[in-house]
Amino acid sequence: MYTDFENFRVFKPAPQPEQSVNAVFDQVIAWGGALET
Repeated sequence: MYTDFENFRVFKPAPQPEQSVNAVFDQVIAWGGALET
């Protein structure tokens, strides 16, 4: 993830792992919603 940030502030994932990062974020969002209820 060190190389996925521009100036340590802007998240810019490399093209290859972008799908896996999106999947992780989707899971975090889903679990966050589930834990809210």
